[in-house]
Order: sequence, then structure tokens, then C-alpha cells
Amino acid sequence: MPLVRRREFPLRVSDIMVKTVITVGKDASVREVASKMYEGKVGSVVVVDEGKPVGIVTERDIV
Repeated sequence: MPLVRRREFPLRVSDIMVKTVITVGKDASVREVASKMYEGKVGSVVVVDEGKPVGIVTERDIV
């Protein structure tokens, strides 16, 4: 069987990223984070402390 070679496309992060970043404070509840993800139709939110990013929470973290 011949090896099938995939055609490579110059896919960049900017092609798939979300431009509006949803953030939550470090004291946000898991319920609040899940609601923001659902409302924003995103799979993750950035956690901030005093306006600086300190982490990220993903759908997988919640599940």
C-alpha cells in the first residue's frame, strides 16, 4: 500500500485563535467559569490576578 502524503497548509495560530479573550478573576467559582465558557462559546478562559494572566482553565479541567 503506498504511503499517502498529506498536503501541508501554512496554518497559523492566528487562523484558529479567538480574538476576544474571556477572563475571570482567580477567586471565580467553577460554575461562573463554566457559564462564561458556555456563553462565550469558548473552551477556555484566562485567569487573571490584578489584571495579569496567572493561568488558564479549560473545559477538560472542569470535566
